[in-house]
Amino acid sequence: MLDRIACAPCCWGVEEASHATNPSWGKVLMDASDSGFRGIELGPDGFFPEDPELVKSAFRVRGLQVCAGKVQVPFCDSANMSAILEEVDTVCQRLDSLGVKNLLIMEGIHTERYGYIGQNVTAPRLNMENKRTMIVNLERIIRVASQYGLRCLLHPGIGGYISYKDEIDFVMSQIPGTKLGLCIDIGHVFLDGMDPLGIIRQYGSRIEHIHVKDISTDKLRLAIRDKLEWVDAYSKGLITPLGDGDIKLQQVMSALKAADYQGWIVVEHEHGTADVSQVSRDLKRSRDYLAQIVA
Repeated sequence: MLDRIACAPCCWGVEEASHATNPSWGKVLMDASDSGFRGIELGPDGFFPEDPELVKSAFRVRGLQVCAGKVQVPFCDSANMSAILEEVDTVCQRLDSLGVKNLLIMEGIHTERYGYIGQNVTAPRLNMENKRTMIVNLERIIRVASQYGLRCLLHPGIGGYISYKDEIDFVMSQIPGTKLGLCIDIGHVFLDGMDPLGIIRQYGSRIEHIHVKDISTDKLRLAIRDKLEWVDAYSKGLITPLGDGDIKLQQVMSALKAADYQGWIVVEHEHGTADVSQVSRDLKRSRDYLAQIVA
């Protein structure tokens, strides 16, 4: 597993491609390489340059691989699905030009799901009609990606309508593993009231990509009490360097080994709007801790 430890641009606060506070993409690559990572995700489309040869050269110089790309779109928005599929197609073209094989697909953020961190019981849900629409549209996205030889991996995440266990179970029951794999975010699983070890045991054969973060349960309790949106919770220190929080990450890595996991392990340490000047220090600490527990 040591040669499959990666990171993602969100560690530097890159949530949107052109946000004014983003560091340069060159800075991100330099920090990732200097911290000992072997790979990095592309993050939001447009953060890295469009020229594939430039990107491949920059990654090669830094000893990094592109381990995945992603799209985050509303799966239930049939009215705008033509435009959404065009967006997916554009991302797929870019990934294909870079030789990337995995596309992480995330449900878009919905304002009515904000403020429900750790509140899986009370969070609003889709009705059955909208859930069926979501599956139809997911399969349309998968078909677009398959034209480029890309493997779609569902990334359940905070703020979308595929986040909690009942929602994950529904999608997995409707779309077979031959079409759709899983990217599990250990931190999101923990935040949304699930047992990471149980998820790995249940879906080990479908998990093909892992995001790992650590969580402060003290900060989580405050986020639940104050019904914080995820960006605010991140800014208040919800996410910690690996090993400083309360997730039993060594047990998680042991469970992945038992499941014969072969994919990337991607460190994600979102800082929200907090000062990210210590990103390099935190990343190095997280990478070194992860290397110890996967060795």
